[in-house]
Amino acid sequence: MNRNEREEVEVMSEENIVLYKDEPDEHSGRCECGNNVFKSRVEDGKFYRKCQECGKTKIV
Repeated sequence: MNRNEREEVEVMSEENIVLYKDEPDEHSGRCECGNNVFKSRVEDGKFYRKCQECGKTKIV
């Protein structure tokens, strides 16, 4: 992924990023949509967990 693509992805997903402490999982390890498949990354010392179904990202 080149820099422009990465910046575009970050801009698109910024609206959907929440802190885990503000919105904890109702059911451990599952998103609010019921999905349990996530794509995760570490960036700037923060662990990001993005739902593969709805796209919601939580900073854990």
